[in-house]
Amino acid sequence: MRELKFRAWYGKKFNYFSLGETNKYPSNVMAFPVNQYTGLKDKNGKEIYEGDVLEYRDGTDYAHFKIYWNEKDARFYDTRIEDGDSQTGYDGFNFFTDCKIIGNIHENPELL
Repeated sequence: MRELKFRAWYGKKFNYFSLGETNKYPSNVMAFPVNQYTGLKDKNGKEIYEGDVLEYRDGTDYAHFKIYWNEKDARFYDTRIEDGDSQTGYDGFNFFTDCKIIGNIHENPELL
């Protein structure tokens, strides 16, 4: 079973923690945006969290995707930023070899 990991955006930086690490975040952490780790890594081995923006390259074409949690389906999805097309999971490409994180919705809102 994968470890449940999170990051909280506060103080203009991320603080990373797991559920058992209550000493690593402030008592009012839920007042800040909290993102969950997807359990996946990009092609550079960097952990992918909800709210991350990924770049996919297919030859000379580029596409950008925002990762988000879908409560209804209880799973992570990605939305193509260029056209708003919502994907049904991670079936269209392989994150390990094809995508890299280029930012996130907190530090880089201009990517949206």
